[in-house]
Amino acid sequence: MDSHYPEVTSEPAKQRIAAALKREEERKKAEARAKRLKADFARVASTEAGRNVFRWLAEQCGVFKPSVVAHPDTGEIFTNSTVYNESRRGLYLTMRGYIPAKQRIAIEYNPENEEMDNDVDE
Repeated sequence: MDSHYPEVTSEPAKQRIAAALKREEERKKAEARAKRLKADFARVASTEAGRNVFRWLAEQCGVFKPSVVAHPDTGEIFTNSTVYNESRRGLYLTMRGYIPAKQRIAIEYNPENEEMDNDVDE
């Protein structure tokens, strides 16, 4: 044992150290998983088939449409429907964060669909 550090003998201190080590291990695993996912998303988005799938997902998730649902006559906002739409949209936006910018532009910019033109951020 290093002479600069006292030996930990109390059970609560040992538990805190074990918990901190476990959190660090979980953080490293999450970082490695995110790195693998980013590489996988880039690989899929580099193919035309992959870009077509991402375009379809974006459309299904309502990314290029308003999320708010309101009654056409009264303007009353339907909260449950709005939350549902935002949840779907959030799924695509999470995936979008793993796709490199150049490939996101290729996926989201489609001159035949003007709705998609407005959401390219780079």
